[in-house]
Amino acid sequence: MQNANTSSANTSSRATEFAVILSAALGAAAFLSHTANYDKKALKEYRDHFHSVDVYAAGGIRHGLGAPVLGQEIISPRAYAETELYRDWSRKLEIFYLVGATFAVTPSEIGMLGIHRSQNAAAFNEDDKRLVGCFLPHLQRAMQIRHRLAEARIAPDAALAALERSAIATIVAARHRRAPSGIDPRHCRHRRRAGRHG
Repeated sequence: MQNANTSSANTSSRATEFAVILSAALGAAAFLSHTANYDKKALKEYRDHFHSVDVYAAGGIRHGLGAPVLGQEIISPRAYAETELYRDWSRKLEIFYLVGATFAVTPSEIGMLGIHRSQNAAAFNEDDKRLVGCFLPHLQRAMQIRHRLAEARIAPDAALAALERSAIATIVAARHRRAPSGIDPRHCRHRRRAGRHG
């Protein structure tokens, strides 16, 4: 893959850029991976506004989750060139042609894959769409695993936070029934619930 910063004058018909986005049903959008043409300003602009007018993302969802799609199947290139998304955002990133897909990650989150070329490059075709279909299940599975791992990390943190707020003493003991190293037993004090005596 060529460097994503390649200027339009030097862009070959095969030069591509890509982005993988996690969206809460086209609500808040988070970029999970992207090529270098997406600078910090572009990412912020997309999160703040342009995700709400992304005709490719909305069209991909209408086309069907898990179904690869070409940009020209969503909107004609001529019509796309007149959209707010292209005029005010995508053009600066040299994003014009698309092959991609939307897919379910969780019941409330949608993954969006976009592989792009500039207006000076060749449009994607059915062969490109077939290739996306080959690796899409693997991307979907990877993002679902990522979500489950994130949940697994959050659960222990939530449990520890609950223990910190608990009104009763909690002692962690090793098998020999002593507090593990690093825990000072003097700090393990019984705290009575309010209103209880004795």
